[in-house]
Amino acid sequence: MVHIILPLCVSTVLFVSFCNGDMIDVIEPLMIKPAECNGTCLPWSEAPHNLWKNNAVPKGADANCAQPGVAVNEHPYGAWCFCSGGGSIPSPPPAVFYGTIDNTDGYVKDGPLGINIFENGTAQFLWTWDHDSDGHTCVPVNALFEWKVSSNGTVTAQSSDFYYHFIGNATHDSAGEKMFVGNWFNPTNELCGSWSVIAGATPKQSSCDVGTWGYCTSSHGVPEQINLQVAGPDSIVVSFVTFEPSDPTSPPLVQVGLSATSLHTTVKGVTHKHTTSSASGTPVRTLYMHFALLEKLQPRATYYYTVASGSSGAVASPVTSFRAPYGTGETRIDIFGDMGIYRWNNMEWLQRDCAAGDATADMIVHMGDHAYNEGEESERRADGYMHAYQPVLSKCPWMPIVGNHEFYSGAELGRYLDSTWEGWGNISGGPVGAGRNTATSSLGALLSRANHAGAGSRGSTPSNTSRYFSVDFGLVHLVALDFNMYYGDDPCGMPCAADQLTWLKEDLAKANKNRQNIPWVMAMAHYPVYCTGCNGNSDVTGEYYSSADAELYGNCNVSASQAYGAKRTASRATPPKSVRGASNNLVSDMQPILASFGVDFFMAGHWHYYESLYPGVKGTAECLSCLQPTQKNFVNPKGTIHVTTGNGGPPGKDSFTEHCPGEDCGNITSTRAQTTEFGYGRLVVHNSSHAEFTQYFNANGSVFDHFVVVQTTHKPFDQHN
Repeated sequence: MVHIILPLCVSTVLFVSFCNGDMIDVIEPLMIKPAECNGTCLPWSEAPHNLWKNNAVPKGADANCAQPGVAVNEHPYGAWCFCSGGGSIPSPPPAVFYGTIDNTDGYVKDGPLGINIFENGTAQFLWTWDHDSDGHTCVPVNALFEWKVSSNGTVTAQSSDFYYHFIGNATHDSAGEKMFVGNWFNPTNELCGSWSVIAGATPKQSSCDVGTWGYCTSSHGVPEQINLQVAGPDSIVVSFVTFEPSDPTSPPLVQVGLSATSLHTTVKGVTHKHTTSSASGTPVRTLYMHFALLEKLQPRATYYYTVASGSSGAVASPVTSFRAPYGTGETRIDIFGDMGIYRWNNMEWLQRDCAAGDATADMIVHMGDHAYNEGEESERRADGYMHAYQPVLSKCPWMPIVGNHEFYSGAELGRYLDSTWEGWGNISGGPVGAGRNTATSSLGALLSRANHAGAGSRGSTPSNTSRYFSVDFGLVHLVALDFNMYYGDDPCGMPCAADQLTWLKEDLAKANKNRQNIPWVMAMAHYPVYCTGCNGNSDVTGEYYSSADAELYGNCNVSASQAYGAKRTASRATPPKSVRGASNNLVSDMQPILASFGVDFFMAGHWHYYESLYPGVKGTAECLSCLQPTQKNFVNPKGTIHVTTGNGGPPGKDSFTEHCPGEDCGNITSTRAQTTEFGYGRLVVHNSSHAEFTQYFNANGSVFDHFVVVQTTHKPFDQHN
């Protein structure tokens, strides 16, 4: 089979790079054209060019299936194309204000928006796709619009994140409530539909007569979603997906070598069969997930590899390369949480960082909430996410960590959890040995399987689970933790939390004995321990705080929490803990461990903002999660440095004033720097005593925050003078 390859091609994907960051353009020449198109796609040159980055159709797009980066918000389920015939494409998804419009000044409150719709400026809106009549399976997509309001009340809006524009008027309804009405137009200025907003009103939409489109499907036996997961300082797990007409009869193969023309080593892997959930009402699909462990790699060496399933019609992926992990020397890690398949994510910056000749980054850590939500449309959203991520992750090893959105997989609180490498069991009938597996989505299974093959069973202190694990990389001991059980996502609950704490103490005790070789310790989780807003509200439940509804209405929205609780009452045996109660339990468990083992950094996401804190050991009696600084510098810290970087590219932004009034309204006493702009971080450890952290903006790659840490003695903080 012929593969079309551009200079930055990976596997069957054409990756197209331009000068700005954000979501990348991906071309899929081997995917099957949509059924709606009768196997024929319209050449992209004949479609609107502003669907693509840089407002230009990239070389190689032709009439292939593709994921244009600018259009990914409206087409989140993978590669697609316009049909060569006529028809209509959907107009913008229904737009809804999540919050209350104050009749005095038009300010949207009680939600994550915080805008005045009757003043000039940048306005942030949440868009939803309705998949059923009650709207409960809507997926939020954030769009930034530049609003211009004329003296006569005319409102115009244009967005670089959304390829439709709006023209309308600010007015009042019959009851005197402020509102605005108008029309949406497509890129060629054709009318798409009317729009009106009054505090949560959903407009009626029509369609634009531009051209029929459809999603493409995977070809049999063609590797896709290729990604590399760190398993240790000299090993990685190669994982990928294929779709097959029948079960493969042989194990998958990875051919690897130090030259693109000399792939002399063949490594056999294992295959796991996964059938998607039928909970969403969409047809089930079967995915074959393949994993192979590459060991005893030469540190920092460039390896070349190709993968293929064990089916009779298997197609080998094009040869690509990666840099091997290492156990010594300067260590460079890109780190963030909450990156979905949205226009403003950081995928292109990650690809550049890892592809740079001077190795700007050698590893990626994603601290949970990977796809928002992978269970949609028989898990096609997960496919689209991993297709888009492949140009990065097939070249740069990563470490995925579980977040609360990994539980939303067609059924609420579906489990991302997995069992051990030794105890693997069937995924919907797949032959994988003895034991069991409880992952409920293909993405959950794909990520957790590889974690088990790698760090979960082979880390410095094997945990035998993808729930929590550790791995040594360069000069850093990395610890991935799962806090979902504190907030109600995880049915395993506090017994699992207790098991994790027992393992964590053992792991950190071993890490401290090895600090002469690996001096720095960084713990990570999706949920932060200390942050602005972490104290929450005694009237907001933990299960709401960790729910998809909180993405729409705000983490500390009392009325939304009450509405969510009313929906959940029938399936709940006991009242849920408040956010404050859950947070206090988490802090009480983690605070003494972080201090007594001298953990240098604690990184987290979940909150869709960036906040760095000065070193600290504990909070106050009134607010356990309000970290008190031990100093206002980073020279020989006497406490853990906490950073929340949860804005890698989520559906929307959170606010630092969601919990107001409150002890953590706006900031806490240890707050050093804050921003709600989308971005990601990078940790560079130079040697045993010096490390630096930098936070970059997704939009242009500029630096927002940077600090240098000097730690001459790594030891428990209660032993520092």
